[in-house]
Amino acid sequence: MEKALKAAYIKKHEEDHPFTHDLVYLVELLGHPLNAKTREDLEQLSSLAVDACYNDPRWAAEEATAENARKWIGIAEPLLTSFLHGT
Repeated sequence: MEKALKAAYIKKHEEDHPFTHDLVYLVELLGHPLNAKTREDLEQLSSLAVDACYNDPRWAAEEATAENARKWIGIAEPLLTSFLHGT
């Protein structure tokens, strides 16, 4: 999701993307309003992505499960579609 949002930022602003892992910030820069639930989901996705990227052992032990992957893909996919296609 982060890479897609950064690509959308580059396309929209014709400049390099901000160096951040904060999905809420990226979505706000793209001009999308956020309700409380979406903001919370994006904050959790940001945290999970950072933990996974930087190999946090706690994350690997507790969060890196097939069940959690399905859950977060199910949450992220419609959000990303909405952000990128303006629905």
